[in-house]
Amino acid sequence: LAEMGADVINGGVDVDPPTALDLADEEGTKYIGVSVHNGQGLDYAKQILDLAAKRDKEYHIFMGGKLNAILPGDSVPTDVTDKIKELGITAEDFYDQICMIRDTE
Repeated sequence: LAEMGADVINGGVDVDPPTALDLADEEGTKYIGVSVHNGQGLDYAKQILDLAAKRDKEYHIFMGGKLNAILPGDSVPTDVTDKIKELGITAEDFYDQICMIRDTE
């Protein structure tokens, strides 16, 4: 993203949803990119959207990484990319994420 001219602010690892939204607000941006692993994608997506709604603010969130989770009744991780998309978060390949940002400007 930086090579394409974006001003990338790296929040570091283990950034919880409140901190991610606070950082976006401090930087004056509505775009938040999150890379997740260890089966946390769906829970993180739900948490950040819930918090954004409570703040009555609109953000464009895109997620990548290993988007899987152990769903109720399952014993192995399941790809939850489609479930994250259903929530309204962009969870596409890198090119599609860049297009989403360009198209909302």
